[in-house]
Amino acid sequence: MPALAISIALSIPMPGLAQETGEATVESRLPRTVGYFVGDRLDYAGTITVPDGFDIDLASRPRPRDLDYWLELQRVSIEPARKGSGRRFEVMLGYQTFYVPLEPRELRIPPVTIGFRRQEDGARIEATLPGFSFISSPLRPILERSSPQAMRPDAALVVGDTRPAQWRTGIAVGASLALFGMLAAYRGWLPTGRRRPRPLGLAARHIAGLRPQTSRDAYRAALLELHRGLDAAAGRRLLADDLANLLREHPRFAEAAADLGRFFAASRLLYFSDDPAGAAAALPARDIVLLAGLLAAIERAP
Repeated sequence: MPALAISIALSIPMPGLAQETGEATVESRLPRTVGYFVGDRLDYAGTITVPDGFDIDLASRPRPRDLDYWLELQRVSIEPARKGSGRRFEVMLGYQTFYVPLEPRELRIPPVTIGFRRQEDGARIEATLPGFSFISSPLRPILERSSPQAMRPDAALVVGDTRPAQWRTGIAVGASLALFGMLAAYRGWLPTGRRRPRPLGLAARHIAGLRPQTSRDAYRAALLELHRGLDAAAGRRLLADDLANLLREHPRFAEAAADLGRFFAASRLLYFSDDPAGAAAALPARDIVLLAGLLAAIERAP
């Protein structure tokens, strides 16, 4: 929409004050004039240029309000933007129409006048953004064009075949349940059936909770927990000299043979020689946790 340029010199002389105020130039950018329906918004922009020294008169600033039963001024923005000579103000007015026409109808938005005042002498000028007209259209034809025959037919109902999706969902759910059942059986979560005791797994959880690296008492308790787990797994009390028999009867513990040897050496230093420092050097607290986890993993393996 081409811009409109309007020069306005509406100076109001005041007694004892200067009357030379210059001109206010208005450049308006109108919205489109057609294609509006009930509830649509119209944004009306403009630029007002006033001489230097003038500023907006706040009393004349438009405020959002109902302008008519069908028109509402919702947004008002007036921002200074100095470019070139004089002072420039960018004005944005946001309207919304609530008119429900029975047929296309031309509606008019009234002009907006904004005042500017010079602080030095009180001189005042006004600038008017011109009104404009637009066409509001009905949402659908009425009167003689509103018969059922004139309306577009309903879209054909399309029923999608959901059976493939149902099959895919059923297969996915079944596979998930089967995998969960296998995991539950492996971890021993099932409430029924024979459950293989896992004393080393229980010992590993207790040792992790003891945190043997925090104190000597926790270190001593962790060694004792691992002793009890090994005794329960072997079905008898184990000593360092029994390690070879344990590995022969349970070959799966062979990968932990070296660490088990260090464990029994640390246990002998702690319990029989009362040498906590030597025990910690033979098997540091962190290695107790790692050894317990390794033995628990071996115990879980099928």
